[in-house]
Amino acid sequence: MLAGIAGVFVYHQAFNLDLQAAYAEALTDMISADPLCEDKPADFYRMKEFGVFACATQANRDQLSSLRDIAKARYFGPELTVLDGVYESKSKQERNYCAEAFAQLQERCPNAFQFMNQKHRSALMAAATD
Repeated sequence: MLAGIAGVFVYHQAFNLDLQAAYAEALTDMISADPLCEDKPADFYRMKEFGVFACATQANRDQLSSLRDIAKARYFGPELTVLDGVYESKSKQERNYCAEAFAQLQERCPNAFQFMNQKHRSALMAAATD
């Protein structure tokens, strides 16, 4: 039980402080992206709206997911925790919508994120490719 709970604290996105700070920084940059994006793609405002919503809520999604995983580790016991781990590794991983939105906007309008902390940028790009 303790190993399962410790694993959640070590490996879960909710406890990745760089990623959590990156959500806030990406949200701020997305809100103020209009004047920095010179050649706006046709779907810029739709992508920006999705990104703002995704980055505003992603930290909460991560926290709820970590609570679910902690509850599983506590109540399932060792046998079911192993089986659940095998099932989770075979199923699709939870999507990180903030990271995906950031990657799309970064590709189409790199000027919007020119002042972003490199550590935060790297954390988001890694989360987008997971």
